Amino acid sequence: MSDLKAPTAASFFLYGRGSLSSSLFQWLSFHRFVHTEQILELDENIRPESLNEWLAIWRSQQAKSLQAPDGSIVFWIAAIMGVIAMSGLLAVGLGSPINLWLPLFLFAFLPLLMSLVTSTQLWRAETAPVTRKFGLLLKLLKLERHRDVLTESPRLMWPWLNWQLQRAACVFMVFALLTFFLVATFQELNFVWSSTFIQSSASMAQILSVIATPWSWMLPAPTPELVEAARFDTLGLAGEGTSYQSSQLWPFVIASMLFYGLMPRVALLILFRRQLKKRLTDSVEQSGTIEVFLNRQLQQVSQKALDVEESDAGIEHLAARVSESTSSLLGWRLSAGDAESRGLARNLGLDDWQVEAEWLASDAAVMPNPVRMMVGFWQTPTGELEDCLQQIKARNPQTELVLMEAPAAFTGSGTVGMAGEREQAQLLSWRYFAEKVTLPLVIEEAL
Repeated sequence: MSDLKAPTAASFFLYGRGSLSSSLFQWLSFHRFVHTEQILELDENIRPESLNEWLAIWRSQQAKSLQAPDGSIVFWIAAIMGVIAMSGLLAVGLGSPINLWLPLFLFAFLPLLMSLVTSTQLWRAETAPVTRKFGLLLKLLKLERHRDVLTESPRLMWPWLNWQLQRAACVFMVFALLTFFLVATFQELNFVWSSTFIQSSASMAQILSVIATPWSWMLPAPTPELVEAARFDTLGLAGEGTSYQSSQLWPFVIASMLFYGLMPRVALLILFRRQLKKRLTDSVEQSGTIEVFLNRQLQQVSQKALDVEESDAGIEHLAARVSESTSSLLGWRLSAGDAESRGLARNLGLDDWQVEAEWLASDAAVMPNPVRMMVGFWQTPTGELEDCLQQIKARNPQTELVLMEAPAAFTGSGTVGMAGEREQAQLLSWRYFAEKVTLPLVIEEAL
């Protein structure tokens, strides 16, 4: 089954409908479905032939069990907090100058420090349950009822929750900036500075120049004259002109908030999103959950469709003697001894694919008698064999698939109930494969 590969699953979960959050919670829901050994409910007429078809059926039946949460309430809370924080800061300065250090600390230096601390999560392999650190966020997102699912995948939930926090932090900063511009439109804002330890205006000008280094190429740092004019004691003794100069510090304040408050958050947002996408891709492609899901569904379908019972009554004379005189025999990757003893017209699957493709397209592939493809019972049904059988069947409508060297329980010398679980599972695989290629399945009876 060459089309049932992990990249197909990755494309289904990662590049299908919805956002990255939707993909994550769809995968968590799928992982939970497989982990609890659930089975899809299929109509009798439905026979999925590819992994995408199986996954589409699962999504239609089960994907709503765990949906991506609506984070709007978190973003609204962040927006309101940003408005309140900036309004409170500016309200202090209504009718009086605002200490320059307050907006720098609250909206530039403190967010920068928090961003640096959060960035350590990018390199730490977090395995602790997310409920310990993100309990409040999980409550706001209404995910507490899915606590058992979330704790199973900390490697995925840590970057996702950190990503959501950075999104909320960006909303906080954006609305704080919008509030600043709104207030500044209707009110003149004067920024001053004062310090017990920094007494020289020249030293303060140097400090502000260092702070302004990231954007100095497009916006110059405050000049020494402006810094001198914005000193609190100087402003108290100065006239209206100095007050006007101190109001010119607002570009520096905004630039500080953008470069130290907002941009690190945006960078972390991008990095956590990339980390989440990489981990989710690795989880889909390397976990083996897809194979477990597919094998369980295939086994269940075979069990229902073929209704294998404890006796050989359900085999409907699958055991048969293969006569060389009444049929044309082909083989699939049989040993040289088996091929010679059975007088095969051709032993396929061993030559170069181009050579075999030419033979299948030639007149030699049109057999005078009904064709029987001989395969070993313990071989694995593959997509390559399926393609070969489809080409043979197209030119020889009377084609059968014959299982060689089957256990005695499946031949005339025993009963199905005598077969072990492994033997019955192998027979189910071949019966499902035969149904897929729409060929009769025959078990060779020992001569």
